[in-house]
Amino acid sequence: MNGTQNEEGVDYRKMYYHLAGAVETAIRLLIDAQQACEDILLEDPIPEEGEASGSGDNA
Repeated sequence: MNGTQNEEGVDYRKMYYHLAGAVETAIRLLIDAQQACEDILLEDPIPEEGEASGSGDNA
């Protein structure tokens, strides 16, 4: 039995690395989404109060 497995044969090191990889993927996805939203905002800024929106899409 190696140092990362218990009596039941659970490989905690493998579980840790799998979870850490998924967390990194999720963080990268969130960062990419945030950057895309910032780009959208720079392309079509929020109109001042009383101004009409250029896109006509209020969603």
